[in-house]
Amino acid sequence: MKNRTSQTTVASKMLFCLALVVILFCGSSAFAQNGTIFGPNVYVFDTTYSVSSINSTLNTLNTNTQFDTKRYAVLFKPGTYSAVEAEVGYYESVAGLGETTSAVHISGGYLNSNQTDSNGNLTTNFWRSIGNMRITAPSGAYQWGVS
Repeated sequence: MKNRTSQTTVASKMLFCLALVVILFCGSSAFAQNGTIFGPNVYVFDTTYSVSSINSTLNTLNTNTQFDTKRYAVLFKPGTYSAVEAEVGYYESVAGLGETTSAVHISGGYLNSNQTDSNGNLTTNFWRSIGNMRITAPSGAYQWGVS
């Protein structure tokens, strides 16, 4: 009797753990939306993603307005990303995940924030950031507008 109770207890604990794993890893809406464990507003790219997929995602994220409530983090794993081109929107942070700035390289593309107001001023380019990556623009020159 004691042995059967012990087997039943072990089996029920294993079933509970399996159900918990399924709920945590597959049932969350964040996992279903963008496949990261960090939540629905964090995007992690690696070099296996197509350029068109990366550009499409970035161009969707940069539509925030100045006083929007949405926030986004875009992370690039180490590697070279060719022809990635997008504006960095309000409340968007873009970062490379390498140990050094040369570990993540945007080659022949750009990530920028150079929107000007009606007077040509760069006074609304705040609440966005980019860091820990190297960018080689097609023209050879790179500009990041700040206010």
